[in-house]
Amino acid sequence: MTAFTARPIFYIIAAILLNICPLLTVRIGWAGRILDGPLARKIKASEALWVIETGQSSDDTHLHIVLPKSDQHYWRSVFEGGLEKSHIEVELRCMEDSIRN
Repeated sequence: MTAFTARPIFYIIAAILLNICPLLTVRIGWAGRILDGPLARKIKASEALWVIETGQSSDDTHLHIVLPKSDQHYWRSVFEGGLEKSHIEVELRCMEDSIRN
């Protein structure tokens, strides 16, 4: 998930509400709820984390959420009932991203 904003970083941090279990909910003050739903598989909520990454300009801000899986099973989707992808589709996307970066 990527969020773009022209607001100062201290404002962004204060405006984020993140709830991980039993649903993943992300709410940003001025944008409202941007993610909300039950995860497709169980995670280790106590090991989950999030970080805000700022780019060169003030409107290049990214929110990264890390959700450690509780098992080694491949996730076809992040959310229950969400868009499913095969492991080949995910690997191809990762390879494309690594080539671009």
